[in-house]
Amino acid sequence: FEVREWFHGGEGAEVTVLMMAPGQVTLLENAGYAIDSRLLVSGEPRWGGEPLDDPIAWTCGFSRTHDGATADAWRTAFS
Repeated sequence: FEVREWFHGGEGAEVTVLMMAPGQVTLLENAGYAIDSRLLVSGEPRWGGEPLDDPIAWTCGFSRTHDGATADAWRTAFS
């Protein structure tokens, strides 16, 4: 992912995150994403450890396509 903004747990302009492909995801809010979609992604280390140790995206209602209201809520929650 190209990172435009970190809300919590990382830094830098890019990160690699394991995420199910569009069409495989049934629980991701607004699952019609593709390459170049703007997303809000939440997750955790797949096997434990530090936040970006082999991270995996949560697709059960947390990660979603970007919208301003949700981004503002995340900024408030993590500030």
